[in-house]
Amino acid sequence: MNHTLSFLLSLPSENRLRFGKIKKNILLLLSTCTIFAAII
Repeated sequence: MNHTLSFLLSLPSENRLRFGKIKKNILLLLSTCTIFAAII
């Protein structure tokens, strides 16, 4: 019982980390696109 509870509690933090990584990647892509647009 405690194991399942801790597992469920640990899931949101992992999802938050994943979302943060995805957000960073999107920001990086956007910044590179804007730089290329400025060059062109």
